[in-house]
Amino acid sequence: MAGAVMRSARAIVLVLFALCIAMAALLAAGCDSSGTIIVTDAGAGDAGPDVVVNFDGPTLFDVTAPETGGGDADAATTSDAAAFAFIEFSEVPLGGGVFTAAFYATPREPVPGCTTQVPDGGACAVTTCPGHAPTDAGLVILASAGALDVTGGVFGEAGVEVSADNLGSYLYNTTGSMFAPGDVLSVSSAGGTVPAFPTQALAAPGAITVTMPEPDDAGTLVIPTSQSLAVTWTGGVTGDHVIFTLNAFFASGASASTACSWDAAAGQGTVPPSALAPLVAGTAQAGGSTAVWYQQAQTAFSTGRWAVTMQADIHGGSLATFQ
Repeated sequence: MAGAVMRSARAIVLVLFALCIAMAALLAAGCDSSGTIIVTDAGAGDAGPDVVVNFDGPTLFDVTAPETGGGDADAATTSDAAAFAFIEFSEVPLGGGVFTAAFYATPREPVPGCTTQVPDGGACAVTTCPGHAPTDAGLVILASAGALDVTGGVFGEAGVEVSADNLGSYLYNTTGSMFAPGDVLSVSSAGGTVPAFPTQALAAPGAITVTMPEPDDAGTLVIPTSQSLAVTWTGGVTGDHVIFTLNAFFASGASASTACSWDAAAGQGTVPPSALAPLVAGTAQAGGSTAVWYQQAQTAFSTGRWAVTMQADIHGGSLATFQ
C-alpha cells in the first residue's frame, strides 16, 4: 500500500510540474522558476533548423525567424524578436492535455539574474538562477490573432474555436488524452492585430520510453554529475526531437536546469559533465529535483511580422537526485 501511495504521489508531482511548464510558456514569469521558451541547436552535426524548447527553468530568450513563410510569404524577412509567437499542444500521461498559444507584441526579456550557456557548443543548454532573484522581467503585452480554429485529436474534424482571454493568451484544457500518435493537429486564425493565417498542421508525436538512466527501487533517477550521462530511449520518430531536461532546486532559492535536444530517431544522446556540474552547485531541496522528457513535433511559419512556432509534445518524467 505504501508503495502505491508513493507512486501516486510521484505521478501527481510530475503532472503538476509538466502542466506548470505548459502554462508558464504563456508568460515568462507565469510560474516562479519554471517554464519559458528558448531556441537551442538540435545537436552537433544536425544541419536542421533551430528547435524551440519548453525549458524547465527561467532562461534567456534567443529567437530566430523561420526561413519559410506560412501566412505571409514575405514574413521570413520581416519577422522580428518582438513579434514571436507559439502554438502548443501538450499532453501529460495521467494528467490530460493543454493547448496554449500566445502572440507577443513586446520583446520577451530574460528573467533578471538568470544566465544561459551552451557548454562545449553541444546540444545542451544550462540555465542558472540565483536565490531570491526578482522574477519581474517587465510588462509582457500579447496581441490578438482573433479566434483560433483548432482541429484534430480531441478537437475533432469539426474543430473547436478557441478565443483569447483578457490577457491575450489562448488556453484550452482537457482532462483526458488530447491526441493520439499520428493525429493531424491543425490551427488557423480569423485574424486580429496578428494577421489571419491559413491552416497550419503537424502530426502528433507519441511518447518515448527512456531506457537509460534507469530509476532506483524507489523510482528516482540517481545521476552522477562528474561524468558524461548516456541517455537512451525507444519510440523516437524520424523528424521529431527528444527534449531531456534535468532540474535542480536548491535550499537557497537558487536553481539550475539543463535542457538537451536530440534527433528523436537517434535513440540516444549524451549530457556532458560541464552541463551536469551546475546541478550540484548548492544544497538540494528535499524532493525538489526532477527529470522531464518529451518527444516534440514542430513546424514554423510566419504571418505578418510574427514568426510562429507550432509544436506538439507528450511528456514523461521522474524525480531525480544529483550526485
